[in-house]
Amino acid sequence: ETKQQHSEVFETVVFAIGREPVTKELNLEAAGVKLAPDNKIWTWNERTTASHVYAVGDCSHKTPELTPVAIKQGLTLAKRIYAKSKDDLVNLDHVPTTVFTPLEYGSIGFSEERAIETFGEDNIEVYHSEFTPLEYTVPHRKARCYAKIIVNYLDKERVIGFHYLGPNAGEVTQGYAAGFIAGLHKNDFDLIVGIHPTCAEEMVSLRRTKRSGMDPKKTGC
Repeated sequence: ETKQQHSEVFETVVFAIGREPVTKELNLEAAGVKLAPDNKIWTWNERTTASHVYAVGDCSHKTPELTPVAIKQGLTLAKRIYAKSKDDLVNLDHVPTTVFTPLEYGSIGFSEERAIETFGEDNIEVYHSEFTPLEYTVPHRKARCYAKIIVNYLDKERVIGFHYLGPNAGEVTQGYAAGFIAGLHKNDFDLIVGIHPTCAEEMVSLRRTKRSGMDPKKTGC
């Protein structure tokens, strides 16, 4: 509108347009299924506002738009309905995901902002570290990586958030998802023997907290 031009140089540009569900054409209201303002389907435990209709995956309101989530929800729902399975619902707070940018980012659970909003700033702690992977030191790459876990003080420092920025984030993050399902606490992470030298061991070697004000930059092995 202003006809002004502006340019900058970046190493990487991420353009994420998201998805928009095509649900209005289905006439779901006739079956008693209500839509959220974003045209996704209101659900509670995967059941819609019509008790005999279920919705899983991307079309469901506030469900991560991830193919593995849709697949897992569909499998567990089918087992509950047809095999009378007692499988638990997919816990969306335990979903691992990775952004495959040149420096990959993996996460599970709560972001720091959401954890503060949910539990209160005084009831959480953030353990973090800024490190250089060994594989970066030989070619003298300058990029530094970051590891962070968020714990809930009210639940004996149960780990509620996992964030990793570095090489092979998908491989690192996937394994730790099992810890979330098991309800691991910070002390459990501390008892894990790290595999050296790997980036994954950074997640079980976190000692410095944000609240302490200590520099998170790590030196040496």
